[in-house]
Amino acid sequence: MHYPDELEKVQAELQQARERRGCSPLGYVAAQAARKLNSCLAVIQGYAQLLQEEDLDDKTKATLLERLTKKPRRL
Repeated sequence: MHYPDELEKVQAELQQARERRGCSPLGYVAAQAARKLNSCLAVIQGYAQLLQEEDLDDKTKATLLERLTKKPRRL
């Protein structure tokens, strides 16, 4: 799956900062937030890709849409 370039850039910068001076508390929190956001984005993207399939029945589409709208609320 493809993730936004901005998120990858932030993760790379955080990794470089950790390697230079160890993991500060703020850096740790930022890295955890980036991982959680990345995970949620991957799930949302997966559901969106499934919704693009033409042969899905209405019940399956409704289930996917429900999951798609609930995932961002967990952030």
